[in-house]
Amino acid sequence: MIPNVQVVSESPVIGRTSTIDDLLKAKHEQEMSGAEATILTMMGLNPVVFGLPGGAILPLEQYITAYKSCFRYFQVKHEMHAPVAAGAYGEVAGVPAFALVTSGPGVANSMTGLYENEMEFERSVTVSGNGFLDVLKDRRKRGFQVARAVEGGLAFGKNAYLVEDRNTIQRILIDAFRESMTLPFGSILVDIPKDIQTKGTTRFEYFEPPKLDNQYTGNLDYKVLHEFDEALKSASRPFVVIGRGALHARAEVWELIERIGLPFGYTLKGKGVLPDDHPQNYGLVGQHGKISTNEAIENADLVLMIGCNGDDRAFLNPENFTKGKRAVINPYLTNALARLKIDYPIGVDAKLALTELLKHVEGDEQHEKLMPWNAKIREAYDGEEVYNTKGNGMSPVDFMNGINEFANPEMLVLDVGEHQMHAAKLIRLNSGFYYGSELYGHTPPEKRRSYKRRVYTSGTSGTMATSIEKAFGAKVANPNTDVYVVIGDGGSEMH
Repeated sequence: MIPNVQVVSESPVIGRTSTIDDLLKAKHEQEMSGAEATILTMMGLNPVVFGLPGGAILPLEQYITAYKSCFRYFQVKHEMHAPVAAGAYGEVAGVPAFALVTSGPGVANSMTGLYENEMEFERSVTVSGNGFLDVLKDRRKRGFQVARAVEGGLAFGKNAYLVEDRNTIQRILIDAFRESMTLPFGSILVDIPKDIQTKGTTRFEYFEPPKLDNQYTGNLDYKVLHEFDEALKSASRPFVVIGRGALHARAEVWELIERIGLPFGYTLKGKGVLPDDHPQNYGLVGQHGKISTNEAIENADLVLMIGCNGDDRAFLNPENFTKGKRAVINPYLTNALARLKIDYPIGVDAKLALTELLKHVEGDEQHEKLMPWNAKIREAYDGEEVYNTKGNGMSPVDFMNGINEFANPEMLVLDVGEHQMHAAKLIRLNSGFYYGSELYGHTPPEKRRSYKRRVYTSGTSGTMATSIEKAFGAKVANPNTDVYVVIGDGGSEMH
């Protein structure tokens, strides 16, 4: 019997330089404008800002300029791109950056970015300027570039706040920062009218860097895990689907896959978690995957989804995508439970759940038992031709194969469209160790540790023209990362 355990993972650390900390201490209990209090609070949370200047945020921009030595400020070309870049920073760094946009059409444009981050579970806080508060609160009134941004933020993001009292600016910003990092991760909008920024004063209060709650804390249901462990041992046709949530559990996923000899595929955002040339890897699943891969899932007697949200492009028919039992490991189970019948819901982080599971999994007998199942999938998969249209020029398949000849990015950022699907199926990440002859993988530990490449793209939201900003935000978060972008003509035209 697997014991009941409380599982906790490490929280991301909010870094603050001594220069910034000394400045905030010096400003403690000083009277200042709402604009200055806003910028100092942003500085104390994370001084990384992606923005585009405009009239309703000029007071904020002026204070960013005044404290420019403390900020990393990056100007975008369009307000949609500010939250996207901030969310990409959050994806890589684990803590949100700020987006800064102006009122009216500015904040309206940013809604696409809020939607992107909300649907993709990416952390960001967008600060918008607006017209005067009395106009915003009276729906009979209209004003120049006034937009009821909070209503849009609530519709397209996780939450939204209208600052009606300059004395609440600090509390709201700190709460928004924390909330973006609470499961489910998402985008928060803080809308600050221009008179709240400029009229009157507020007293600034020094604050310590927030101690963030553990993002993946929960009770691991030992009964469900034990039942799944027994189901896994007895399964003769298991299949694993790897999603984005498995990315930081690479070592544990890898060990489970190879110890037992489990065949697997991946969702769009799960590509690269394990090597694309791994002999047990049967590629993209769902709507754009191979028929043989989807048939393996359909005929499996146990499907384990690791870090998957259960979205419709990966699991098209919620009732019949598999005839077998279903298990999912994901700290946020809401969507999977709403769409799919799940027999073993394991509502904690993949790294934590698999670490506990691996203590009780033995694989020697499983390899031999699962060999006919793996061989059957391999025969069908290898026998299925890759659809390759030949026209007057280079085909998409030939193009992607050509990329494999010269590119080996640490992060492959894909835009949205047909090229996205070709790349997800054909570009090889973390590859070169296997050559397709083996039925099972036996990867040395040092080789496993050397594979860190991943894909990053807009998945459920399907937002075109986000790839360059995603790459930009990711590069800001980790300048040493080798980032490549694959984008179609449509996405390029929209930049």
